Amino acid sequence: MIWLGRPVEQLLKMRVYSHRRDLPKHRKDVLAFLVEEHAFVLPIPSPEWRNSLQDDAKKLLYTAGESTPALVDEVVVVASPVRMGKFISRLSLMRKSRTKYRELFPEWHHGGIENAMRAAVSKFNRNHRMRLTPHRISQALFDEIVGHSSDWVDAYLLTGHRFTVADVAAHYYSVPAGYLETLYHNAAVSLRNSIYQHLSVEEKNYYAFKQSVQNCGDHGSKLNLKPLLLTRLVKHLKSELRAARRLQPNDESWRQTHNCCVGYIAFWILFATVYRAVNDLVFRWREIDFTSGFLTISDKDDEAMSQARIVWLLPELREQLRYYASHLEVLQARLYHRASLYEHLEAVLSEPQPDVPLMFFISDSWQMVQLSPENLRRHVPVFTLPVNASRHYLRSALRAEGVRGELVNAFMGHTQQGQEPFGAFSTLTPVEMFRELAPVLNKMRREAGWTVQQGLADV
Repeated sequence: MIWLGRPVEQLLKMRVYSHRRDLPKHRKDVLAFLVEEHAFVLPIPSPEWRNSLQDDAKKLLYTAGESTPALVDEVVVVASPVRMGKFISRLSLMRKSRTKYRELFPEWHHGGIENAMRAAVSKFNRNHRMRLTPHRISQALFDEIVGHSSDWVDAYLLTGHRFTVADVAAHYYSVPAGYLETLYHNAAVSLRNSIYQHLSVEEKNYYAFKQSVQNCGDHGSKLNLKPLLLTRLVKHLKSELRAARRLQPNDESWRQTHNCCVGYIAFWILFATVYRAVNDLVFRWREIDFTSGFLTISDKDDEAMSQARIVWLLPELREQLRYYASHLEVLQARLYHRASLYEHLEAVLSEPQPDVPLMFFISDSWQMVQLSPENLRRHVPVFTLPVNASRHYLRSALRAEGVRGELVNAFMGHTQQGQEPFGAFSTLTPVEMFRELAPVLNKMRREAGWTVQQGLADV
């Protein structure tokens, strides 16, 4: 139970196979041991993808982003940290008819084994004044994995111990199987060594194990965007903006330039702040502190903004918003004869009004168009993925860069009660959080190619 970190009911159903080739094609929830390779087959739980990807979205992931929009495999094979193979080979295990596996614990023994185990744990608790339970024992590896990776999601994937925050965060997470394999090895070895010290086992008697199977592919989110896809998106948005600026100066060219500018800034914000594109990707001037870079956002929230959170804007993104304000001033001066647009721009550029969005599109009929996820995708038809793919990208990319799971979860807005990053009793402040995130976010900005664009700003 300790070595696998699995719930009791899953352990009692563990199968024993001789070879990897004997494993069933559909391996979900198959907890098994391979005798030939002395390795465990660990099922990887993954939240069901709520919206099936369309064909054009799959094509975009495959061709432009070099990503795989589905799990390559739902198991990871890891070598055993103890001499399990030698022990199992000595047991006389029964093989079911028409199957390639043997049962380690026959079904008719499950009740007796579980009762005996619970009795043993109860006796140990009484004698040593402890409060162990089978669930807590199996969580030992979970805690050990978290100690190595700082991320609950990694431990959840490897042990199957699920709870709300880990389950939600895993929805946005894509992680290489090789990383999980290495993480399991490190955690199992350190846990074994700490246990062996109390058992007075000399280090020379430790079982040295090697990984005999290569685990390829990614686990987790189907929207596991690769950097190449984001780089191509940024180049496309810049190209569209440059093309609009080169058009013959008139009302239509200025309208197209504005829409391209808004599309560019909107995607930059999405890929820099993990903004949830639930309804409108809109905030107001008054919600930005240009000195510190902090921005208050209230996505997926109620009218009272009880779940509002703080994010941080890179200096380059703040500069882009300043250029956007200058762009709006030029647009207002050039389109002064369009009364409704002029008044709307006046409201945006003067004292901020609650109902006036900072960013908007202009339709062919010169009407203000809401900056909604659907309108943003309609304006950039090459991007056929869900707009919140940015959250899937950032969650995985930040962890791949070595950012602590605690900071990534706070950045994403994934917290449990009592863990709110900026609550009254929290030890995590916005300044400390983004001081650590800033160099990583800036590195990702440079690699993606985000730079300040003028729009119509003549500065």
